[in-house]
Amino acid sequence: MALSFVATVRARSITDMAGHSMTVPDRIERVVSFDPKTNAILFPVAGELMVARGMSGSAAMHSGGAANMKYISDKFLNTKAIDANNIEEIMRMKPDIVIIGVFLSSGANVSRYQNMSERSQIPFVIIDLDLEKLDDSLIFLGELLDREDIAVQCADFVRTVYSIAADCRNMTPLQGNVYLATRSAGLISAPANTTHTQVFALLNIPVVTKGELNAQGFTTVSIEQVIAWNPDYIFCLGSGESNPYRHILKSGIWRGISAVKQRQIYSVPSDPYPWIDMPPSVNRIPGIIWLANIFYGRQAEQTMQDITTFYRLFYQYELTEKEYKKLIINYL
Repeated sequence: MALSFVATVRARSITDMAGHSMTVPDRIERVVSFDPKTNAILFPVAGELMVARGMSGSAAMHSGGAANMKYISDKFLNTKAIDANNIEEIMRMKPDIVIIGVFLSSGANVSRYQNMSERSQIPFVIIDLDLEKLDDSLIFLGELLDREDIAVQCADFVRTVYSIAADCRNMTPLQGNVYLATRSAGLISAPANTTHTQVFALLNIPVVTKGELNAQGFTTVSIEQVIAWNPDYIFCLGSGESNPYRHILKSGIWRGISAVKQRQIYSVPSDPYPWIDMPPSVNRIPGIIWLANIFYGRQAEQTMQDITTFYRLFYQYELTEKEYKKLIINYL
């Protein structure tokens, strides 16, 4: 007699953070992360459940690429990178679900993810990457993946950093303003009131940049505009040749700007991800801690301790004091 067995896959209904209802396996064992900004928040909770990390287009470039990433677990670096915009590549990984981080408060259009879900017959689950919603997203991921313990630890840490930011906002308002520079010439910037400058907004640090946004949410400015804005602080974003830090320091046309004259120019720490943006994800949390030290006088020793804790929780990496100091020194 031939016996046949039918495996029954248990399922449950969930509602993602964009309000979409869907059915997912009761026990999720294989997860694909859609892009670098999702990779950063998903990895600490999902761990080995994350079978692929999305890398595509400019987002892949901004992430620095695995070969150049430092101070993050080998588990992450060894996770297969795929082009998550390619449905066939996603399907080859046989995931139970795909996770996508978006900025819901900005009215992000998520219809294309729904279309991809319908075409692949794989649930696409949306989480919120708004800077002030990261704790909620971590808790959501913990419940979804049955990883509540680590998710709660990460969310509690984020809430502690939110409290640091709130304490800063209650202090005497900051005197001065900021220009965020990227690309080699320093004339690509992120204006105020964008996702790229949320860290400054959370700390009541004014951003001088104004301009029309391109598709990536940045704007091109002229050196004449920067001179007219005369920022008190300049933060340089990027790695290698794309970081304008050295160019700004050496170029005569920047010399008269207040930030350069006062040597209040910083190269944003960028390993494994920049602390302010690129991508805008949980990597902004150490940025809040760092800026609280620069602008509000938070103790340097406590700053180092908190950032080291962040690396342990989110990147599963024990950052040494030497490595920390290397991160925050202005050099390329």
